[in-house]
Formats: sequence, C-alpha cells, structure tokens
Amino acid sequence: MSPQSSTGNHRIVDSAFCWQEGKPNPPNKPAVSDRKVQANRANARKSTGPKTAEGKLWSSRNAIKHGILVRGPDMENREELVSLLRGVRESLHPEGSMEETCVEEIAGCLWRLRRAHRA
Repeated sequence: MSPQSSTGNHRIVDSAFCWQEGKPNPPNKPAVSDRKVQANRANARKSTGPKTAEGKLWSSRNAIKHGILVRGPDMENREELVSLLRGVRESLHPEGSMEETCVEEIAGCLWRLRRAHRA
C-alpha cells in the first residue's frame, strides 16, 4: 500500500508524514493544491496593512484588550492617579525612600486593578 493516493487535484496522505515535501501532515487530510497555494500568495501580496496614519494607529492597538499589562499608567486620567497616590500616601504615612517606593508600587497595582475592572 502506498503512503499516499490521489483524488482529483488533491493528494490524500495516508500516514502522518508527507513523503514528497518532508513535512508533517495530518492523516487522511488533502494536501493544498498548487492552484490554491498560488492564489494564497497572490492575495498575500495585496494585503499590505494600513496605509493612513489613522489606520496605523488603530492597528497598533489591535492586541490591547484591557491594559493591565501596560508598563506605566495611562496619562488620560493623570489627576485620578495623583489622587490615588496621595490617598495611599496619606493612609500609610511612609517614612524613608523604601516605604515611599512601596507606596508608589501599591498605588500602581491598585491603578492596574481598577483598569482591569473597567475593561
């Protein structure tokens, strides 16, 4: 029994390995025809991404879902962040630079949690 059989324009691979191309292939799944590969390549050449500045801005944010992993706080609500930091500072009364650093870290964590809850 041969490892592959032909059906029309497609090749059915009977084993888990495509012998002609040396690449893994799922069992009994038709290989992609040359015509389809050429059509995919032609379509890929047409798709070059956004052209305008606005389109590039939108696409640059495609992966942003909630912002919890953003490195710094967003500056849209700077007054709210300053107010949060002031409140944490007044509540904990830090003494020295290490405690002040801890206050800033706590405020940053609270800020990210609030951002996640808004998302």
